[in-house]
Amino acid sequence: MDKILNQEEIDALLRAARNRPGRAGADREGSAERVVPFVFGQSGGITSQQISAVNLLHETFARNLSQRFSAYLRAMFEVTLVSVEQLPFTELLQQIAERSYLAAIHVQPFDANVLFELDLAMLFPVIDLLLGGDGKAEPPARDVTEIEELILQNVIEIVFEELERAWDNLVSMKFSFERRQQHAQVARLIPSNERVLAISFEVQVPGRRGTLTFGFPASVSGALLRKISEQSLIRKRHVAPDYIAERQRRVRDCSFALEMKLPDIPIRAEKLLRLEVGQTLALPHSVDQPVLMTVANQRMFTAHPVRVRNLRGGLVRAQLPLVALSAKEIE
Repeated sequence: MDKILNQEEIDALLRAARNRPGRAGADREGSAERVVPFVFGQSGGITSQQISAVNLLHETFARNLSQRFSAYLRAMFEVTLVSVEQLPFTELLQQIAERSYLAAIHVQPFDANVLFELDLAMLFPVIDLLLGGDGKAEPPARDVTEIEELILQNVIEIVFEELERAWDNLVSMKFSFERRQQHAQVARLIPSNERVLAISFEVQVPGRRGTLTFGFPASVSGALLRKISEQSLIRKRHVAPDYIAERQRRVRDCSFALEMKLPDIPIRAEKLLRLEVGQTLALPHSVDQPVLMTVANQRMFTAHPVRVRNLRGGLVRAQLPLVALSAKEIE
C-alpha cells in the first residue's frame, strides 16, 4: 500500500528539490577551486640534504676534471664548483652569456638532452694549448671555426667522461655529444616550463677565467636525486653498533616515572551514576591477571603487584611491543 504524505512532508520534499541544484553547483564550484593542473617537470623540489649531496658529488668531479685537464693540456687548469640550483629552464636561459659556446648532450637511457654552456673566452686558450701554444694570447673577437669545433668536441667528450665516472656509483648514464646549439635553438632543447638542475663551475687557465654550466632536465636530475635519497635512507637505517651502545650508556643514569595500573576497562555509565560513597565497584579483572607497567607513560611490561617487606613492586611477566609516539604526544 502506497504511503500518503501529509502537507508537512510534501513541503519538506519541495524544499529539498529546490535547494539541491544550488548545493550541487556550490559543490562543483568548490571542487573546481581545489583542482590544480599538474605540469610534468615542475613537481617536487630539491631538499637541502640533496643539495649537500650534489655539492659533494660535483666537488669530486671538479677535482678529477682539474687533474685530468692539467695533465692533458700540460698547463694549470682549475675547475671549482660555484652553485647548484633548481629553476625553470626559461630562467636558466636568461643567465646564459651572449658570447657562450652552447651544445646539446644526449643522455641515454633517458633519451633526453643536457644543456652544456662554456664561455667563449675560455675556449680559445684551451684550443691554443692543445695546438702547442701557451694559451696566453688575447682571445679573438670572432666565433669558433669548424676545425676548432672538432677540437672542442674532444674536450667536451672528456668533460662528460668524468661526469659519467662521478655519477656511476649512483646512476649509470651515457652522455654523448649531439651538436652545437645557437642561442635561438637552445629554447627548444628543453620545455620552457620544466625545472632543470643547473650546476655551475668556475674554470681557470693561465690568465683567463670563465664559467662552465650544465642544465639537466627533470628526467635526468630526478633519477640522480632519487638515488641520493635512497642512499640517505639506507644510511639512516644502518645505525652503527657503537652509536647504539653510547646512547644506552648515557641513559643508564636517567630517571623515568614508572607506574603500575589496570588496563583500560569499560564500565557502563549506569553503574557509575548509581555508585555511592562506601560502595565497592566490581571490575571485570581477575587478581590472577597481570596489570600494565608503564615507563614514562609508555606501556612496556605486564606485571603482577608484589610486596617486599614494606616496599611495593611488580613481578614482570612479559614485555609489550613498543608503540612510536606521535608528534602531538611528544610535545
